[in-house]
Amino acid sequence: MYKRQVYQYLEVSGSWAGAGAAAFERTRMLKGEPARMVFFDIGSVNANYLGMLPSDLDGTMLPPGGSPNYFVEWDDSLWLGDGQDTLRIWEFRVDWSDPAASTFGLPGHAPNEQVFTSSVDPNLCGYSRRCIPQPGTTQRVDALSDRLMHRLAYRRFGSHETLVGNHSVDVNGANHAGIHWFELRRLGGAWSLFQDGVHAPDENHRWMGSLAMDQVGNIALGYSVSSADVYPSVRYSGRLVEDPPGTLAQGERSLVAGRGSQAASARWGDYSMMAVDPVDDCTFWYTQQYYDESGLDWQTRIGAFKFPSCTPLEVDLSIAKSVVPEVAGPGMQVTYTLAYSNAGPTVA
Repeated sequence: MYKRQVYQYLEVSGSWAGAGAAAFERTRMLKGEPARMVFFDIGSVNANYLGMLPSDLDGTMLPPGGSPNYFVEWDDSLWLGDGQDTLRIWEFRVDWSDPAASTFGLPGHAPNEQVFTSSVDPNLCGYSRRCIPQPGTTQRVDALSDRLMHRLAYRRFGSHETLVGNHSVDVNGANHAGIHWFELRRLGGAWSLFQDGVHAPDENHRWMGSLAMDQVGNIALGYSVSSADVYPSVRYSGRLVEDPPGTLAQGERSLVAGRGSQAASARWGDYSMMAVDPVDDCTFWYTQQYYDESGLDWQTRIGAFKFPSCTPLEVDLSIAKSVVPEVAGPGMQVTYTLAYSNAGPTVA
């Protein structure tokens, strides 16, 4: 199949011009000074490269001196004819002393590295926008299974560097949505696949995920859950660093159970984000949408939780309020959740 049918012909509303990569001059921007930009029009060279994510730094240990920013996309074996599912990795090297000397990947914007992953099927509902079922309506919502989901989280440890990410896949060939997640590691040479897995513990659909890693190497994955019997809800799962590779062995918990379905629009919020608190480097913050009642007025849930095995710095959580998880699972603690609506935030 041609590269995801070119993003469904740019969402059926225009022609695809290809991807681009840009860097902005942060030091000047922070001072409010005129800043420069370095931009590469990748689509003008190869329109098949798309759906890239830039790496996003977590933790207090900075990358090694002279490191590039990494851009990554995942490609099915059928899309570009490689014969194997692949993560393509580009090095974006910006030179502010001579911006014209900046580079993105190899000549012709070819990726610097390729890392093979487990074979998975990204074709959910023929990449249609209307895919994930909901209770009480024939309206289905999109899975966006043709691209990686935000974020591509980078972290450096004393012995290695990591990149973690995820995307939605068909787990059984019958449009059952699950989440393929991965961890890459670099020990000073090339990147390699340390572990990957598919999270689909039951018949419900899981999609629109976001992944991050805390300071000791534990991983948390947040996502939407829905089915013909379960309203779109917000849940999370995770693993301890010592758990068997490729597993989210710490069970599943709920941040909020939805009480309504989305009507009229198939567009589901690909604004899901898992982040690690920069103060204690242990607490995960997850943001995702849901519905309190059926209709078009969606709400946002912001939840915080941590693994007991991660020892944080002293943090004042004066607005915290404990909640009882709605879905049992060992090894994780919900600290508090916030619900945002048109009326403003409330502590749940």
